[in-house]
Amino acid sequence: MSEDSSWHWQLELKLRVCQGNAFQTFIGDLMEARFGDDFVRVKPYGALGDNGCDGYRLSDGAVFACYGAQNGAAGSVSHLLAKMDDDLAKARRHLSAIMKSWHMAHNIVEGLPVEATLKHKAISEANPELSVYFFGPAKIKEIMGQLTEADRTKFVGPVARNSDYQHLQLGDVRDLVAAIITAIDFVELPPGDVAPVSPEKLDFNKLCGSSRQLLRAGLINTPHIRAYFENHPDPMRGEAVARVFRNRYAELKAQALAPDTILSELYRFVAGPADVQIPRQVAASSLLSYLFESCDIFENPGSSEAAE
Repeated sequence: MSEDSSWHWQLELKLRVCQGNAFQTFIGDLMEARFGDDFVRVKPYGALGDNGCDGYRLSDGAVFACYGAQNGAAGSVSHLLAKMDDDLAKARRHLSAIMKSWHMAHNIVEGLPVEATLKHKAISEANPELSVYFFGPAKIKEIMGQLTEADRTKFVGPVARNSDYQHLQLGDVRDLVAAIITAIDFVELPPGDVAPVSPEKLDFNKLCGSSRQLLRAGLINTPHIRAYFENHPDPMRGEAVARVFRNRYAELKAQALAPDTILSELYRFVAGPADVQIPRQVAASSLLSYLFESCDIFENPGSSEAAE
C-alpha cells in the first residue's frame, strides 16, 4: 500500500458508514477543513427547512445537496432520483440569485446507477444556465488529499502504512481470533476441498484499487498467520475460523452485494466498527489476506462456486 494512498481504504470505510445526517455533517466538516470561511454550512431551522441547500461556497456560488446512502450503495434508485429533483427544485426556487452551480454530494462508493447519470443529463439540459455536478467519492478523495496528514487523520482515523505491516503482533491476531470464536454461534458449512488459488483471483472478483491494496498489504504476513494456526494448541482452530468466514461470506454474497462491499463488511466483522488502531488494522487485514489467499473467502476462477 503506497504511502500516499494508504488512507484510501479508510476513507471508503468511513463513507460506507456515513449515511443520512452523518454524511451531511461529514461533507460540512470536510469542506470547512479545506475551504475555511469560504464554505458556509447550512442546516434547517424549524419549518423553514434548508431550501435544498446543505452547504454553499461563497467564491463560486456552488450549492451542495447531500445524499448519504446506506452502506455506500445506491439502494433505492427512485429515492435518489426524487431527492435530486426535489433538492434542485428547492434550490432554484429559493437560491437562484446566488446559485451558479449545483452539486449532488453522495457516498455511493460502488458507482452510480445509470438512471442517475440519465437524470443528471436531463437536469443539465433543462437548466442550461446552471452547471450541474455529482460530488462523489472520487471528488471527496481529491479534496481529502489536499488536506494535511494530521487533518486527514481527524476524518479517517489512524492509517496503517507499509512499514507497519512489517511489525505484525501475533498477540493482536490471537485476540481477534478469540473474539471470533467466542462471540459467534456459527453454522458449519460443508468442508469441501480447497482448490489451489489462481493468480487471477483478484481480477476475477472485480475488487477495486483500495480493496486490492488492503489485501496486498496483508500478504506479507500470510506465512505468519499460517504458522500461528499450524502451531496452535487446538489443531482445528484455523478450520473453525475459516468456517466462520466462509459462512459470513456466503451470507453476504446471498444478498447480492458488490465484492468491495463484502470485503468492507468482512473487515468490520473482524476489526470492529469504530476507528481501529494501527496494530489491529494490520492484524485484521493480514488475517483477511490469509483467508483470501487460502481460498476460504471470495471466488476462485475455475471453482464450482465461481461457475454458478
